[in-house]
Amino acid sequence: MASLRLFIALWPTPATRTAVAAAQEALRCPAGTRRVAASDLHLTLAFIGAVEQEQLGRVTQAADMASARVELTLDRLDVWKGGTVVLRPTCVPTALADLQGRLVQSLRACGVAFDARPFAPHVTLARKARGLEAAALPPLRWRSAGHVLALSAGGRYTVITRFAQGLQGPGH
Repeated sequence: MASLRLFIALWPTPATRTAVAAAQEALRCPAGTRRVAASDLHLTLAFIGAVEQEQLGRVTQAADMASARVELTLDRLDVWKGGTVVLRPTCVPTALADLQGRLVQSLRACGVAFDARPFAPHVTLARKARGLEAAALPPLRWRSAGHVLALSAGGRYTVITRFAQGLQGPGH
């Protein structure tokens, strides 16, 4: 049976997606850069990776929780190893850290394996942009439209399930 490559992510509102895509387009990327499609822009909360299709229910159950409407400021443009271009927040809002922590606890409680590297919130804009210089960008406000369980296939992302969109989180 075929496996599914899954992740849980914070999904942007349409206005946020438009603003991030505009910042992405403004980058002067070197030849060979692979920009992330605007429809695929997201902030990963937990990368699960390959799971068998019959495990989809368990993953969905683990991800099914209230999702605060998270707002953060993406104010750092970094170029990581291999030329991965990311937008990151200088300050991680409590609502974002709490949501990510609750998801990790739920994945563990449901017996779902996932990439347990420390959480480093970011939005990937491009890959293979070797030689791109970090540039000053105006800070971007990211507003989530809840979190999603998504499938990665063929270099594109498909939302499988949306969770608790539009709930207002503490402090917002």
